[in-house]
Formats: sequence, structure tokens, C-alpha cells
Amino acid sequence: MIDLLQPLTILVVEDSQTDFVILSEYLSLAALSVRTIVQAKSLHESVSLLHKKSFSADLIFLDLTLPDSQGLESFIQINAKAPGIPIVVLSELADIQVALSTIAHGAQDYLLKGEFDEKVLTKTIQYSIERKRIVDEFAENRLHSQKLIARATIQTHEQERKEIGAELHENINQVLATAKLCINLAMNENEKRNDLLEKSGEYISRAIAEIGNLSQSLVPSALFDIGLNEALEEMVEKIHKRHGLQIKLTIRNVAFDKLGNSEKLTIYRIVQEQLNNILKHSRANKAEIELRTSKNNFYLTIKDNGIGFNTENKYQGQGLGNIETRLQMHEGKLYITTAPQQGYTLNIEIPFA
Repeated sequence: MIDLLQPLTILVVEDSQTDFVILSEYLSLAALSVRTIVQAKSLHESVSLLHKKSFSADLIFLDLTLPDSQGLESFIQINAKAPGIPIVVLSELADIQVALSTIAHGAQDYLLKGEFDEKVLTKTIQYSIERKRIVDEFAENRLHSQKLIARATIQTHEQERKEIGAELHENINQVLATAKLCINLAMNENEKRNDLLEKSGEYISRAIAEIGNLSQSLVPSALFDIGLNEALEEMVEKIHKRHGLQIKLTIRNVAFDKLGNSEKLTIYRIVQEQLNNILKHSRANKAEIELRTSKNNFYLTIKDNGIGFNTENKYQGQGLGNIETRLQMHEGKLYITTAPQQGYTLNIEIPFA
């Protein structure tokens, strides 16, 4: 592990001055010795800074939405300029799928804006630097190492989500604590007061919304207490009641006893991701989910009757990055069949351990 007394130089690639002030305030409260915090407000500015021989960073925080670059491309370019520096992605709730894709491409971790405090920040910095060191020690087997990191990162976040499910108020407290921090900062920051107050209002609204819907996106107790079958039936029923999507769930002689908890959780999350993709992008009114097993493999098929897309355009906007990242944990495979106005079929194959 890193020495927490070692002074760190941190580069924050963030165009929002309000978000930068909040992050800087939490860094000042963290159990870390920080020498310098440097802000770059664009991809171009950060790349120029990293080119300077006089500048050296121990860690980079990267916002996924910049004036001159968006999403995964921002990470790829900065990582290419600074391959030896650990990168932690700063993500909005809507960008979680992209954030997970950056981990598959080499990022060490991600943080949701407004949902971390100084303790979470300390842990994230500590483990991100350590993970980066592990990868550089095993550079000759980087792909395997990156799969291990993606697995460890996802498992860590899944464990945290389970804990939040048990004690939901802890998650709400973090959001409200950030809102309170914004209000406190606004009292002393005349130039940024309006932005900080507006940000605090956003966090309070998020806390209210989270109370009503966050638990539905977490791992249901039925997944491990009752079974994957029941958990999927519960999910399908809730989506139908809320959105009206007709979903047919078929389970054909599935050997559930061959699936460990990790595989069950991966399957549950993939179904959840794809149904969300169908609701957001497909314009479908019907979907089918089929689970089956052979002697050596588990198979999952999810179909919809939506608009589909042309695969020659290499469209990646339906959350495939997140699904692919989860499949890497189990050496799984993904196959897609689609065409314009011909619906969309996602086939998953996972070998039994």
C-alpha cells in the first residue's frame, strides 16, 4: 500500500469550477498528504500540461464530459499521454456504463459525483495507485492483469451496493453531506455562490429521488435468499408495471446449482442492463428473455422488437461496454444480431467454472 504521509501531486481534469472546488475540499479533509492540486479545464489543457517535463502527477481525476472531448475517448487520449499515472474517472449517474468501460480500458476506479466523501476518496486514491503499480509489474501480461482489476473493481462496487441496500441511509447521508458542503462553501465563496447553491439543490433533489428508486437498482434479497429465477421474475414484473414493456421470461432446464453467486449476479446485472437499454433506445413494446444451460455452458438470450441498428456503423451506444466488462470476469462471450427495423438480439455464453 502507499504511504499516506507521502505528499501527492494530483491533476484534476474538470471544467466545472464548482465540482473542482467540492473535490478539492474533500481532498483537504482526506487522510492523505497532498502537495499540489492542479486543475485542467479541457483535454487539450491537460495534454499540454502532461507534456511538460517540469510537471509530474501521482494521480489524475478525469471528468468524462469536457468541452473538447466526451466519454471514453477522453480517457484513451489522456492514458496514452500518461500511461504510468493512475486515473480515476469522475462520473455522473448517467455515465456509469462509460465509466465501467474506462476500467476495462485501463482506468483504476471511478467515483460518482456527489456520492463520495473524504473516506471514500482516501480509499479510492490508495487502491488506485496500488492497482496501477500491480499492472506495471505485470506489463507482459497486461490483458490478464486488466481483467483481474476489472473484476476486483466491479466486485468492490457490487459489495458497496449490497451494503447500501442494507443501510440505505448511508448513501443518502453522503449525498446530503455534499449538499451541506456546497451550502457551507457558498457562504464564503461570493463569486461561486449561485453555482454552489444550485449544486446543493441538485444534490438534495437527488437524495429525495434516491430514497424512492435506488433500492430497485441494487441487488434484491431474492437473488441470493430465494434464487435467480425469482429475482428475474421480480425485475420483469416491476419493469412491466412501471413502463408497460411486455416481457416473456423463459427458463429451460437451467442448472442453477452450477452457478456461483458471482455468476448469478453477473447474469442478473446483464439482464438489468439490457432491459434498461431496450427502454432507453429500442422503441420496442415487446421483449423476450431466455435462460438455458448445456453440459458446460450457461446461455442467455434477450430479444426485442424495436428499431435495431446497422452493425456496419459499429454503434456502441446501448451499454455494451458495461456488459462486456462483466463478461470478462467469467471468460464469457457476447453475440449480437440486429438490423434496422428488425429488432435486436443479444446472446450471452458463460462457461461453468
